[in-house]
Amino acid sequence: MDTGNAEFVCPTCGADVAVTDVTCPKCGNPLEWEGVEMAPVGRQSRPLPSPEVRPMGLGDIFDRTFRMFGAIFGRAIVILVLLFIPASAILMIGAGHFYGSLGELMPSVASGETPGTDEAMKLLEAGGVFALTFILAYLAAVIGEIAVTLLVSGEFYGTHVSWQEAFAKAAGVRMLRGIGIMLLQGLVYCAIVVIPAVLFGVAGGGIGVVVLSVFASVVAVMYLLIRWTFSLTAVGSEDLGVGTSMRRSWVLVRDGWWRVLGILLLMGVLIGFAIMVVTTPISLFAFWDFYREYFKAMAAAGNGAPDPTMLANALSSVGPGLGISMGINLMLTTLTRPVYATVLYFDLRARRGEFVRGA
Repeated sequence: MDTGNAEFVCPTCGADVAVTDVTCPKCGNPLEWEGVEMAPVGRQSRPLPSPEVRPMGLGDIFDRTFRMFGAIFGRAIVILVLLFIPASAILMIGAGHFYGSLGELMPSVASGETPGTDEAMKLLEAGGVFALTFILAYLAAVIGEIAVTLLVSGEFYGTHVSWQEAFAKAAGVRMLRGIGIMLLQGLVYCAIVVIPAVLFGVAGGGIGVVVLSVFASVVAVMYLLIRWTFSLTAVGSEDLGVGTSMRRSWVLVRDGWWRVLGILLLMGVLIGFAIMVVTTPISLFAFWDFYREYFKAMAAAGNGAPDPTMLANALSSVGPGLGISMGINLMLTTLTRPVYATVLYFDLRARRGEFVRGA
């Protein structure tokens, strides 16, 4: 069912309403459905069983998050392995190509030669391939985040979503909406930072004014990041369109910006530390060839300059390590962030009275 642009129907008068409306624009009645969630189906509405979710405190959010990890872990791992094994392989190829090209330039640069047009174009091409592999890996992360959100949302609704169903839905229209959200938000953030700095710079405001403008822009971007932080969650959980998902997140965070910021920071720090503990030894192992070649070059150099050819060999061995470490970091982040984000998303919905106020 594609509901990205469909409208809800007021249960009182039958008028079309948006998911972000608090009251019906026609009859003025509050749109707080007690015990039932109105799921849009074309221009009709049908009742869905409403999850028994009450507003949660910090301890409840932690408890629910870890229980959700246990409930979806097996299915989520299958999805993420399918996504990130190819993504890691692609990253290895792109990184190897780019750093290998850098290594080939190193001896000539060290000898004082200026790279020719052919060498510069080769490096530019390698950089483009590397950037493309980043985009593909990020696409895998978008699909994975939506899929994990679907799994967690299914647990809230008491429906067991299989990994096949979650993967198929996440890799379809929802993926395109997720990409649209990321592109639109990225353009807004860039415009907020770049345009004022350029205008003040052209107007001759001085470096101090430009720096102050950039600082204010960064604060504005941080504010918008939190207001829109659940946009992708809305796509995965409620199958909403690009604009509707952003409005949905905006409304949910409206009365609790600082609370949401604090919980996201706390969760991010704790889970980020856990990910670091897991990935550090893996990264050390993955970069073993690079470290070996690098320290070999340092040892051979003694007190002099290291041999550029040996350093080039070290650079050429970066690709596998970078691909593996980045792939694992992305996979673990995609496994964890959507879980606590979806739990907090349902908490915010419960605070608006959208669910039965049960346990």
